[in-house]
Amino acid sequence: MKHSMTYALAAVALFAVLVGSAAAETAFDPPRDETDRPEARATSMETAPATWWRSPWLASGLLGAWLAGSAGMLLLQCIRIARFRRLLANVQP
Repeated sequence: MKHSMTYALAAVALFAVLVGSAAAETAFDPPRDETDRPEARATSMETAPATWWRSPWLASGLLGAWLAGSAGMLLLQCIRIARFRRLLANVQP
């Protein structure tokens, strides 16, 4: 395997994304004892600051950007392979 480090880094990144998304699903669940009362729920929602990194669109946006970048790199590499094959076809021995 020539690119074992690349595969290892990709595996670590995938693991981090999967663990982070699983942790994010449980991190947004409010404690059960506080939200049993409607007045406690209303006050906690009013006083909680909105943070950009807890927004629901962030994970899907990052995933979309990652997939678009991967598709772009795949297209670029396919173009480079096609050009290289064309160059090899014209080589004189």
